[in-house]
Amino acid sequence: MRIRLVALLAALIVTPALAQLMQVQPIQRPIVTPQVIQPIQQDSNATEKIMTIEEARARIAKLQSEKRELDGRLTEALATIDQWTSKGGSLVHAYCESETLSRNSAGASEDCAASGYRCADVEGTCRKSCNVTTDCAGYHVCDTARHVCVRS
Repeated sequence: MRIRLVALLAALIVTPALAQLMQVQPIQRPIVTPQVIQPIQQDSNATEKIMTIEEARARIAKLQSEKRELDGRLTEALATIDQWTSKGGSLVHAYCESETLSRNSAGASEDCAASGYRCADVEGTCRKSCNVTTDCAGYHVCDTARHVCVRS
């Protein structure tokens, strides 16, 4: 225990003495050279490109007028499309309301079962021929030789 105490005491005395004898190198700081900022080149036509407040207001008014006109034309076009595609519109589409009833957007309908066929989903109209019995309405079968639905 004494040896440790003596060693500790010696370390406490010798370490500061050694630090005073050692030469410490100064820290080298990097040299920063100031950057030269290039001046912005003035455009020789800059005076021609600048609008006055009055010119800017006139341009804004003109653009707003053009926007109102385009909005009006868009509204008209959307109304026309709505007329064409609604029921009773001039762009008439057929669809199958059920397996045996075909309707179109003009309101007309056709009972496909009356002729023995089913409604064709893709076309929306009544089939006119068959390849399999599922093309036929209830109580009808497909005569595959003649491609017609006949009462069973």
